[in-house]
Amino acid sequence: MVKKPAQKKSPNLSNRLDTIEQLVRSGFRRVEQRIDILDLDLRDFKSEVNQRFAIVDERFNMLANHIDGFIKLHETLDIEFKVIKEPMTRMEARLKALETARST
Repeated sequence: MVKKPAQKKSPNLSNRLDTIEQLVRSGFRRVEQRIDILDLDLRDFKSEVNQRFAIVDERFNMLANHIDGFIKLHETLDIEFKVIKEPMTRMEARLKALETARST
């Protein structure tokens, strides 16, 4: 049997593997950059959403305050109406009694 000399790995294969490794690494770097950009975009979006919710919350508080004021106004007017109505009712009763006494 004749032995063939052992073949060395071709430098071409090593170069190809290096090229593939570089391509994979550059691909990962691009993916990492995109993820970083997405992370920044999501942080900006979250910040904007929080600001808008704060504005909506403030407006709801203002609306609730106006509604509370409106209800308080109606309660006050109701009390004042009762305060004014009671003496009128008493005066009408006295007037009716005087008219009844006068007609008899």
